[in-house]
Amino acid sequence: MGAGKKARSKGRKARKVTVAAHREATIKALALSPEDMRSLGVFEADIGPCGAGATVPAPPDLSTLTIGSERLRENDQSGRAAVNSPIALVYHTRASLPTSWKELLFALFEANMEEQYKSNWGYREGEKRSEIFASESRYLVAVLPSSKMTQKEDGEQQQQQAQTQDSGTPVGFVHLRFVLDDDEDPPVAVLYVYEIQLAPSVQRQGLGARMMAVVEAMAVKLRMKKLKLTVFKSNKAALDFYEKKLGYVVDGTSPSRNRLLTECYEILSKEVIQAGKGGKP
Repeated sequence: MGAGKKARSKGRKARKVTVAAHREATIKALALSPEDMRSLGVFEADIGPCGAGATVPAPPDLSTLTIGSERLRENDQSGRAAVNSPIALVYHTRASLPTSWKELLFALFEANMEEQYKSNWGYREGEKRSEIFASESRYLVAVLPSSKMTQKEDGEQQQQQAQTQDSGTPVGFVHLRFVLDDDEDPPVAVLYVYEIQLAPSVQRQGLGARMMAVVEAMAVKLRMKKLKLTVFKSNKAALDFYEKKLGYVVDGTSPSRNRLLTECYEILSKEVIQAGKGGKP
């Protein structure tokens, strides 16, 4: 066998090994339960950026993020709740997601995005429901824990926050998937963010950046190669959030990088840097 054939054969073998490693990383990530994910330590408060040159700010303390009832917000000119209620982040698979939360999550999506879809791709509710609640979907949910009011001896009220994952009210969520991305050559393990949706009462308080920091920590811990997401070009606020605040860039697979300039969306991405591993799974 000539030197050229040997080199090509070696390259094909290396490619197979690389793709197999990325496929294995994807399969392992999909198999994780909520308890497994929490044991990885991705919810710790000191989570930082996942890649070189990233600009994710230090995650804020979730205890400073509050929401309240409509009545409370009407009495507060700032739009914040009058009662402090710490927000918890919980991870769920499609199977573990509480049934009572599904309509709440979908309502958040529709409130934030229905008009965007109508003006770009067109909106088909059934298709979007199937996408969000597909078997391979995973979720990072921001939850306002349910509270139980008790009486102190002096008559003052005290809140006791429930700590279980299936209690409380969702006020935001990230819909994500772990995929072997065939758009890449060779295919690589990707954490793909399909949605990040927040209730108006918790927007512009650092919660979105905090949730994305946790998602990026998942990508590092689970040995993904990239994070990717899709954004409408018309959604300038989202583009600024991802590009200017979080350090995402237009991906090589995005339509605009492939002379498809009339498409209404961009694909953004960020490389995942594995410390000491050169980014390899």
